[in-house]
Amino acid sequence: MAKPIVSQTASFGKKFVRYIKIGLLGGIALAVILFFYISKVLLPDTEELENPKYEIASQFLSSDGKVLGKVFKYNREWLNYEEINPVLVDALVATEDERFFSHSGIDLRGTARAIVFMGKRGGASTITQQLAKLFFTERSPSFLRRVWQKMKE
Repeated sequence: MAKPIVSQTASFGKKFVRYIKIGLLGGIALAVILFFYISKVLLPDTEELENPKYEIASQFLSSDGKVLGKVFKYNREWLNYEEINPVLVDALVATEDERFFSHSGIDLRGTARAIVFMGKRGGASTITQQLAKLFFTERSPSFLRRVWQKMKE
């Protein structure tokens, strides 16, 4: 005696749903493993972020604290944020990342625009991502390496 068609269809549906669940859970597990692999193995230690190597000028000081001279490769000086002209900060934000103060470091709207229009209507890099790029990436990578670096940023 043959099995009823309804029973076979219901069994197929249950198996299909089961495979979808396994696929989704496997995909989520793979994403979590990939995330931890990238963050623990491929990214630099946070020590480097907390203590970056600044190339500021060395100063020679007299006993009363006056600057006698400087030695430098680049004539840079340390400034606190409060010492930077607010107009300069506004100009940087306006030209590089207009939504800087409203996102958490990744601009999803800018990223979607860059993907849809292949970068022809603007890039997706936030100021935070540009800083990460300066710290952790090569100067002129290939397209595929750049995509990988974007994911790391």
